[in-house]
Amino acid sequence: MAKFLNTSAANYYLEEIIRLAHIRLILISPFLKLNDRIKELLEDKNRLKLDVRLVYGKNELQPREINWLSALSFIRTSYCKDLHATCYLNEHFGIITSLDLHDFSQVNNNEAGILISREEDGELYRDFADEANRLIRISEELRMSLEKVRPMSEQKARPEEETEPEDGVKFSTSKLARSLGLKTQELTDHLVRLGAIEVREGHKQITELGRRLGGEMRVSTRFGPYFLWPKALPLTKA
Repeated sequence: MAKFLNTSAANYYLEEIIRLAHIRLILISPFLKLNDRIKELLEDKNRLKLDVRLVYGKNELQPREINWLSALSFIRTSYCKDLHATCYLNEHFGIITSLDLHDFSQVNNNEAGILISREEDGELYRDFADEANRLIRISEELRMSLEKVRPMSEQKARPEEETEPEDGVKFSTSKLARSLGLKTQELTDHLVRLGAIEVREGHKQITELGRRLGGEMRVSTRFGPYFLWPKALPLTKA
């Protein structure tokens, strides 16, 4: 029978799902900023050559996450646009929970979840696994670069040509800023004030208003998530 989990239990079963996986492990979380304990468990699964699928959707991968993931050949990372679901499962059991793979949430937030056992909740577990696999199928798998990514504090300013990709019709935030005679951060701050971008737990996301204005968020294996905007983006509130 499915079991309710409080904050402590959700954290406990997240680790148990990883630790007890012997065939396959699926981790789906909008936010991705792993703590050392989770990294240690996943590194062990990588050494055992376990098939691990890691799906995220709402944050820019930080350099330390990119560097860490690039060294783990059996952990396949995918980006799922508009992902809000959070769930974790192995071949034995899984949890659907509010607890995401962000170290802040795991330490500071009050969380809840439901534990589902393949043995005791067979039909429910199958439905759960089917949906998790669907999210994997609609996600874009990323190939992490083996070139070490340095923290921003250690990086030199990027050359002008090394900006986010464009699609020929829309401008990246950096190029749109240059066309307006602004710095990228100045335009980004304005888009936040306008309501086209929101910052949640330190990560930028496009809002419904941003989409109505023609903006979109995409993901690049080199730069992670980035924004594209119409060249004639209205910069004042209607």
